Amino acid sequence: MKSLIAILLAFALQFSSGYFQRYEPWKIISNGHSLKGWMTIGSKGRVFVQDSAIVCHMTANTLLHTFAINTTNKY
Repeated sequence: MKSLIAILLAFALQFSSGYFQRYEPWKIISNGHSLKGWMTIGSKGRVFVQDSAIVCHMTANTLLHTFAINTTNKY
Protein backbone atom coordinates (compact mmCIF):
# COMPACT_ATOMS: atom_id res chain seq x y z
CA MET A 1 0.00 0.00 0.00
CA LYS A 2 2.86 2.37 0.86
CA SER A 3 4.48 1.75 -2.52
CA LEU A 4 1.21 2.58 -4.31
CA ILE A 5 0.93 5.86 -2.42
CA ALA A 6 4.57 6.66 -3.21
CA ILE A 7 4.01 5.96 -6.93
CA LEU A 8 0.85 8.08 -7.01
CA LEU A 9 2.60 10.91 -5.17
CA ALA A 10 5.59 10.79 -7.58
CA PHE A 11 3.25 10.81 -10.58
CA ALA A 12 1.24 13.73 -9.16
CA LEU A 13 4.38 15.78 -8.52
CA GLN A 14 5.75 15.09 -11.98
CA PHE A 15 2.42 15.96 -13.62
CA SER A 16 1.92 19.17 -11.65
CA SER A 17 5.46 20.50 -12.23
CA GLY A 18 4.63 21.39 -15.86
CA TYR A 19 1.44 23.10 -14.80
CA PHE A 20 3.25 25.75 -12.78
CA GLN A 21 5.92 26.52 -15.38
CA ARG A 22 6.04 30.12 -16.51
CA TYR A 23 5.97 30.63 -20.26
CA GLU A 24 7.26 33.70 -22.01
CA PRO A 25 4.48 35.75 -23.57
CA TRP A 26 4.08 35.87 -27.34
CA LYS A 27 6.15 38.52 -29.08
CA ILE A 28 4.60 40.61 -31.83
CA ILE A 29 6.91 40.52 -34.84
CA SER A 30 4.97 42.83 -37.16
CA ASN A 31 3.23 46.11 -36.44
CA GLY A 32 0.48 45.28 -38.96
CA HIS A 33 0.89 48.59 -40.81
CA SER A 34 4.30 48.62 -42.49
CA LEU A 35 7.30 46.44 -43.29
CA LYS A 36 9.56 48.31 -40.86
CA GLY A 37 12.09 45.79 -39.51
CA TRP A 38 11.70 43.39 -42.46
CA MET A 39 13.83 42.83 -45.56
CA THR A 40 13.38 40.93 -48.80
CA ILE A 41 16.07 38.42 -49.78
CA GLY A 42 16.49 37.11 -53.32
CA SER A 43 14.71 38.39 -56.40
CA LYS A 44 12.34 41.30 -56.17
CA GLY A 45 8.96 39.86 -55.32
CA ARG A 46 6.10 42.14 -54.34
CA VAL A 47 5.71 42.31 -50.55
CA PHE A 48 3.18 44.52 -48.75
CA VAL A 49 0.93 44.68 -45.71
CA GLN A 50 -2.80 44.11 -46.21
CA ASP A 51 -5.35 43.72 -43.41
CA SER A 52 -2.52 43.52 -40.84
CA ALA A 53 -0.89 40.57 -42.66
CA ILE A 54 2.35 40.43 -44.65
CA VAL A 55 1.46 39.45 -48.21
CA CYS A 56 4.06 38.13 -50.68
CA HIS A 57 3.52 37.88 -54.46
CA MET A 58 6.05 36.26 -56.72
CA THR A 59 7.58 38.05 -59.68
CA ALA A 60 5.54 37.77 -62.87
CA ASN A 61 6.54 35.05 -65.36
CA THR A 62 8.56 33.01 -62.86
CA LEU A 63 7.82 29.40 -61.96
CA LEU A 64 9.01 29.50 -58.36
CA HIS A 65 9.04 31.82 -55.40
CA THR A 66 12.59 33.05 -55.62
CA PHE A 67 12.57 35.41 -52.64
CA ALA A 68 12.04 35.37 -48.92
CA ILE A 69 11.17 37.95 -46.31
CA ASN A 70 13.10 38.00 -43.03
CA THR A 71 12.97 40.17 -39.96
CA THR A 72 16.02 42.25 -39.15
CA ASN A 73 15.32 41.90 -35.40
CA LYS A 74 16.65 39.10 -33.21
CA TYR A 75 14.26 37.07 -31.10
